[in-house]
Amino acid sequence: MTWENPSANSDVGNPVTINISDSDGDSTGSYDIYYRQSGESNWSDASPSNVDDNGAYTTFDWDTTNLDGDYTLNVTNSSSYTDTITRNFTVDNTAPTVDSFTPSDGTFTGGSSGNGDDIDISYSSSDSSAGVEFENISIDGEGNNDTSNSLSSVSLSDGSYTVNYWVNDSVGNVASDSWSFKVDTSYDGDESPSVDIEGEDDGVVEYNEDTDIDVDFDSADSTSDTTATCVVGGDDIDSNTFSSASSGSNELTCTLDDSDDDYYDTTATVEVEIEDEAGNSKTYEYGDVVFDAEAPTVSELDSSTGLSTFNDDFDVEYSAFDDASSVDGAEYYFDDSTDTGDGTSASDGEFTADLSDLDSGSHTLYVRAQDEAGRWSNPETFDFEYYPDRDPEISLTVPTSVNVTSGESTEFDVKLENTGDFYIESVNLNIKSDLISENATVSGLEPGDSITKSFQAETSEED
Repeated sequence: MTWENPSANSDVGNPVTINISDSDGDSTGSYDIYYRQSGESNWSDASPSNVDDNGAYTTFDWDTTNLDGDYTLNVTNSSSYTDTITRNFTVDNTAPTVDSFTPSDGTFTGGSSGNGDDIDISYSSSDSSAGVEFENISIDGEGNNDTSNSLSSVSLSDGSYTVNYWVNDSVGNVASDSWSFKVDTSYDGDESPSVDIEGEDDGVVEYNEDTDIDVDFDSADSTSDTTATCVVGGDDIDSNTFSSASSGSNELTCTLDDSDDDYYDTTATVEVEIEDEAGNSKTYEYGDVVFDAEAPTVSELDSSTGLSTFNDDFDVEYSAFDDASSVDGAEYYFDDSTDTGDGTSASDGEFTADLSDLDSGSHTLYVRAQDEAGRWSNPETFDFEYYPDRDPEISLTVPTSVNVTSGESTEFDVKLENTGDFYIESVNLNIKSDLISENATVSGLEPGDSITKSFQAETSEED
């Protein structure tokens, strides 16, 4: 008995046609045919059909409809049961696998350049048993086709497309279907959405609570859905997707959590990134915003002279600083607390304190500053004494006499001392006699300070 085909260890489909002949060339006889799957011990009757004795060999059809995998087939000449042939086959009734569609099914693309001129279309195919023998890919209605699994750099205009594929393995199993995608080469929706930042005033936000950024679009992309993302300082905050061709009120609210200290006392650029499903994108830049989380501070408050007793208005110096925004103003008041904004305006860094409404005695000067976010600092204080009815006190020491010989000159000293409690801004000295007439100005005498000025008396022979 001779087993003509199929050959051993081959891949077969359904049905499996088996050709057997007797060793003497006579096909007359009957055969028992059994099979079992790899790893099993029991044999099953192959129940051959379409038996055809053509005089040279006998043909059987083995129905493998419900079989898949590695099998052993046993054929025995039932006339003598002395002649048996066993062969192994791989039965493959599974169609090839097709996946990994590019562009993906139901998606949008503009190609790698974004203009639709270089769109790569492909799929992946595989067959674990018999192997892929033939495949074809084509675009419905476009005339593009290839006997492979890909089309490269195809030029397509905006619109919808269906790709058909056909894949068969070496035993005739076929996988055929299609997938669709859309070409979209431009974003044509609203590129300049309105942006409203909660609590913002002239580019500054008082950042002491959750802050909402409201974005409103007039329309989304006409072809594909549009995703808008709030970006603050380069970080994505929130996003929302708007349906294609939607118009009117397309709103997105992004919330900055005040517990996120990334934005404390910083200046950050606020942007809205807009992108459709094909990857076409636009960026709307709202601008730089200061997120002011801390109040300003006032320090180095003192009188310009360093003294603390006065009988009139005095000059004040101070420093004001804010970590995020600029200091927008300052005010001062005396003794009793007052509502913010109700004090007397103070110029930046220095001012003259108006004491006209104060009684004689001890007082406290308060100075506080306001930043661009409208936040007020804690007040800085300066304690001082005010005695409007007291005058400055000066001690003047001069020589009781000055002797000089006619035709010669001599020098003499005058000592001026501040013996009172007040700062003396300036004193004019005037010395006049038959032999001398001079003026001198002494400036900046603090209490206890003294200064000596020298004068010269000159005479002639006639004096």
